[in-house]
Amino acid sequence: MVMLSKCHRGTAANHCRLVHMTRHHRSRPTHWTPQEWSRQYFDTYGEQEWERLEHSAAGRTSFRQHAALIREYLAPGSHVLEAGAGPGRFTAVLLGHGVDVTVTDISQEQLRLNEDHVSPSSHARVRGRYQMDICDLGAFPDESFDATLALGGPLSYVFDAADAALGELIRVTRKGGILMLSVMSLFGALRVYLPAILLQLRTPEFRDRISGILETGDIPITDAAHHSCRMYTADRLAALLAAHGCTLLHMQASNMLTAGEELATHDPHTYHRHGPRTSLDDLLTPGTVRLLEEYEDAACRSAGSVDSGTHIIAVCTVPE
Repeated sequence: MVMLSKCHRGTAANHCRLVHMTRHHRSRPTHWTPQEWSRQYFDTYGEQEWERLEHSAAGRTSFRQHAALIREYLAPGSHVLEAGAGPGRFTAVLLGHGVDVTVTDISQEQLRLNEDHVSPSSHARVRGRYQMDICDLGAFPDESFDATLALGGPLSYVFDAADAALGELIRVTRKGGILMLSVMSLFGALRVYLPAILLQLRTPEFRDRISGILETGDIPITDAAHHSCRMYTADRLAALLAAHGCTLLHMQASNMLTAGEELATHDPHTYHRHGPRTSLDDLLTPGTVRLLEEYEDAACRSAGSVDSGTHIIAVCTVPE
């Protein structure tokens, strides 16, 4: 495994946990840069990042929808950069689809997990694993990759450096190549976590922390923040891509219908005064799983629903 000591990250499909904003995960200095915060967060989060996409209907739905777009838009035989690859969920999808993959992540622990989780028979198709910042991909020459992926929120973790990060992702992609990314959804997060947000808005500290959230989308880095990121609206993401000359091919929500069902299971009394609610997993049968997938895909691909899931997924071509 090749490693370079550079830095930033975004692991596929990480939920924006507004509900935990005032709970202490670990004391984090407020002077940390986004890169330092992200590296420490995902080094600590470790194996949970692998497990998260299989332990609930929402997690499995998010994984399935991202994977479907990989298969739809990427050509077998191509060479793909997976920026912010995390522990390897989508690395395995890419390899199974017949592409060669170069993996980067800001977290050395996530890179270690990526190597552990990828089938040994596929290791030859992984051209390298690099600890790198998506704002500085200088180790790669221009147009090194046929396509570039940044799934689950890498752009959300760089805050004000999104222009620099996007510029680097475009630079290393061949002209006219595919760029696929997903970011945290502002209105989707507000929809999913609204009950907890309303409870915590009673505290001045919480109100101060998210006072500019509609204008910036930011959950700022603070000592008390369990999770920090910049959330996007579909309009803001589309404008960012357009400003860099990208041509948008597809944009959709991720898990609009199932988003939040894991919260009803894990913290039921926050959301239901009459006791725990039933998890979707308690209701699903093989037949209803297929129906749920059909409903979810139709909802997430509807233009009116793009802002309603936990993530916004965009597929575009980079400038010629």
